[in-house]
Amino acid sequence: KSYMFGGKERVDKEINHQTDTKKRMDIIRKKPRNIREAFESAGGICYFDLSIITKRLEHFCFGYENTPEAKQMTFGQFHWKNGVYGGEVVFIPTSQADGRFWISYLPDERFANKFKVSDVNGKKMPSNWHKFAAGADAFKFDTDDVIDKGRMSDAAMHVYAEFDVMVDTPDKAPHEYVTGDMVLEYLWRADTVDEMCEDFLKACIYYGCKLFPEKNNPDVVSYFKRNGFENYLQFDMQLKKTDAGVFLADKSAGSNTDVKSIQSMFKGVQKYVKENGLRCKFYRTLQQLKEVSPDNMNPYDLFVSMATCLRVVVEFNPIRMKEEEEDESIDLAEVGSFTPSNQYNEGVDEFVEY
Repeated sequence: KSYMFGGKERVDKEINHQTDTKKRMDIIRKKPRNIREAFESAGGICYFDLSIITKRLEHFCFGYENTPEAKQMTFGQFHWKNGVYGGEVVFIPTSQADGRFWISYLPDERFANKFKVSDVNGKKMPSNWHKFAAGADAFKFDTDDVIDKGRMSDAAMHVYAEFDVMVDTPDKAPHEYVTGDMVLEYLWRADTVDEMCEDFLKACIYYGCKLFPEKNNPDVVSYFKRNGFENYLQFDMQLKKTDAGVFLADKSAGSNTDVKSIQSMFKGVQKYVKENGLRCKFYRTLQQLKEVSPDNMNPYDLFVSMATCLRVVVEFNPIRMKEEEEDESIDLAEVGSFTPSNQYNEGVDEFVEY
């Protein structure tokens, strides 16, 4: 009965009956059905599930307009309450264009700005670190010092919220959940490095969480320490299952972007896309996931931010101290364009092989 089908219907049937994701996307690239699909191959290899990312981006083809997310999203800035630096933080809504922070979930005011005082150094430390985690990718130079402003990178930040049964109650469908997912996206070029760091700090104070920045850029760590908020920095940790269930922590906050961490970053985002990609509410981030590669991460600030955030979520949260499930993520070395030999692991006397 195939003669009864037109050309587009034949392609639809061929695509819909293909269960292998790679083969499915190969058919779409060879037989595009619309303008978007015709240019899918322009970005080269996608290291994540392209079918999920493409489907979700089509959902946002006109932005948030006329989507269910339009009622969930808010845009704005964080400010010091009554102008008191280091005190409580409040969120002030703005237009989407002026919003430094794009947010799908703000904790109730009763649970915002939660902190306690450290017994070790007597300084504030976040109380919601087991509920929220943050990652960031910072820029290095003040705007006035940059000659070619057209090539300036933005600062990026993400906050992840652990699944909360008090927020996503049983009467909700899973695709409507807001927790167990990224809930904040920041993509902005502040005028100065300090202003950027202050934005990061205010978000961390409001959510009561720790920030995991790149160690390659010491500005964020330096700013937090200089202003007495070192307890809001996430240390690079490795979970060890001992009788005491202790953490073994690095001596410094943040993480270097070396071969080992790049591998971890891509695998973490691969897992996220498979599990949460179809309900991710941040289309700017999804667009970068579609284009980024391990050999060229510089223009993709949101990818780096999300990946560092997910490292905290997956690797550093004691809630997850259980037997790891078999890792079905794609090995980047098998994809083709990632060549570990051109990335050097600082502090190690040999190249890392996978």
